[in-house]
Amino acid sequence: MKLLIVSALGATLLGSQVLADPASEIAAASAKFDEDFNSGDAGRIAANFTEDAISLSPGWQFVRGRDGTERMFTAFLKAGFSDKTSTTEDLEIVTDDTVIEVFWDEVSRKTKSGSIEREYDKNLRVWRKGNDGVWRVHRWSWNRLPQNQ
Repeated sequence: MKLLIVSALGATLLGSQVLADPASEIAAASAKFDEDFNSGDAGRIAANFTEDAISLSPGWQFVRGRDGTERMFTAFLKAGFSDKTSTTEDLEIVTDDTVIEVFWDEVSRKTKSGSIEREYDKNLRVWRKGNDGVWRVHRWSWNRLPQNQ
């Protein structure tokens, strides 16, 4: 039996069986999330969440499900947020379908005066892999860091 690691695909091939590499899959899912956020389309962002997702966002009550998530991100986009990038600090693979990610976000916000400010957040996100094989955000909590840190 041959073992072949295909890093570009983020998978390990053992004979004819492909074993997933959750770390690579989460990196790709996180990059897709940022791309969808930067598209400015709240519906695309919300599609990255499970149907029963819960977000704990600054200034909001519990935000539940894709509909609530879409409303929340519609408000964020209208408030001038854009140009999001994420950097993973820690990744814990809990099971083959659940991963906890701790990461930093950097996002631009256009102020009322028209200037652009960069904001920084610390985040904890729980990813779930659906029956369709797609990783989606199941739980997400973040806090904005003060500008002087």
